[in-house]
Amino acid sequence: MLTGFAIRVVFEVAFLAALAAGDFTIMLVTFGVRALGAMDTPERVMGEAVGWHWFFFMLGLGVISSYYAGAGSCA
Repeated sequence: MLTGFAIRVVFEVAFLAALAAGDFTIMLVTFGVRALGAMDTPERVMGEAVGWHWFFFMLGLGVISSYYAGAGSCA
């Protein structure tokens, strides 16, 4: 599960860098590839992994994305 987390984090950072640079091709690739992190999760802990996914999804959607959007509009 830790390997899946690492894959997700690396490609999430790459996605955000591509987003900041406005590179649509890299955004598409990194957005698609970060799902590969879920393929590494053993079936016995899949429920826990799904819970962590939704926790971080909501954290990013509600907190981090609002900050990111607000920081960009102040420039």
